Amino acid sequence: MRIAMVLLDVLEEHLNEAAFQWEQWERALVAPDFTMEKTAAVEERLRAHLEGVEDESAVETVLWPAFESEELPLIFAAAYALLTLGEVDEVLLRFRRAEPEARTVIRRALELSEAPGLSAPLSGLLKLEDLDLQVHALETLAFRKDTSPEVLTRFLVHEEPRARVAALRGALPLPEETVRRLLPPLLDSSSPDIRAIAMEAGLMSGVGLAWDTCRKVVRSRSTLSPEPLVLIAMGGDDDDISLLVDLAETAELRPMVLWALGFSGRLAAMEACL
Repeated sequence: MRIAMVLLDVLEEHLNEAAFQWEQWERALVAPDFTMEKTAAVEERLRAHLEGVEDESAVETVLWPAFESEELPLIFAAAYALLTLGEVDEVLLRFRRAEPEARTVIRRALELSEAPGLSAPLSGLLKLEDLDLQVHALETLAFRKDTSPEVLTRFLVHEEPRARVAALRGALPLPEETVRRLLPPLLDSSSPDIRAIAMEAGLMSGVGLAWDTCRKVVRSRSTLSPEPLVLIAMGGDDDDISLLVDLAETAELRPMVLWALGFSGRLAAMEACL
């Protein structure tokens, strides 16, 4: 009995540490002061604790109960471990029934999981009537680069903006037919999110129209978002950088513009940042 209690304590400790290290890892991915070496060290600790809880004896005693805790990092760690242990159907059932915040972290576990056989059941979720679940499933498949051209084309014209954004991310580089028929209206979308990812997708696919749209959006100085500013900073000429430096004089735009200029590497951009 005592041995069983000790084992339970060890499993719970691994789960709690995995949850903590996952939060640290997600922050490290976007932190400006984290090198790849530092991030890799966090990931190594995360993997070690996940492996510590990937034990059949943990399924009923530690992993399933974590879903009742409402602590999102614990739910992520439990979902990831359960997928590794082959509990794919049960995790997908929880995915379908989860509240919005919990659904998001389960999706993250599905995105990162190395468990085999996820493609077919995730694709099956695209056929359900739950629109939010469809979008989460598509975002997962797009992240995993595991979607067919037919599915992506269908969602590129979907009424839900998140679905179009996910489809664009999953379609890179864009097929010629998509560039010709579907990209122009996406670049002209009234949604800043759709327009931004369409510009990025177009530039990554070598489409001149995407660059023209990016410049037009920045030069209009209206409804600006960080994405086109960063694209202009990375790929623009001296005139484009001068425009960004001028935009940095506008107080409400300054944080976004300075962030973008940091990606330029040009002397004028660095002087403006300083």
